[in-house]
Amino acid sequence: MTFKVRVIYSALLFLLLSAFSGCADDMITEMTKAARKGDIKTVESYLKKGAYINGVDKWGFTALTGSSHYGHLRVVELLLSYGADINL
Repeated sequence: MTFKVRVIYSALLFLLLSAFSGCADDMITEMTKAARKGDIKTVESYLKKGAYINGVDKWGFTALTGSSHYGHLRVVELLLSYGADINL
C-alpha cells in the first residue's frame, strides 16, 4: 500500500469514527442535560434509544451525577434501575 493510499484510508477512517462518536456524544450530552433538569421522560427516552448510561458529557457529568447533584430523586432512581454506576 502506498503512502498516499494509507493517508486517504486513515482520513476516511477518522471521519467515519468521528461521525459515530459525535452522535453518541450528543446523545449523552442531551441525556445528562435532561437529568440535571429532572426531565425523567426525556432521560428514559434516551435510555430506551440505547444511550450509554455511564457516559460523561462535555462538562464532566454523568446522568447520575448530574441528577443527584441537583436533587432529582426520581431520575436518580430511574438511572439506578437501568444500572448506572455509582462509582463514577
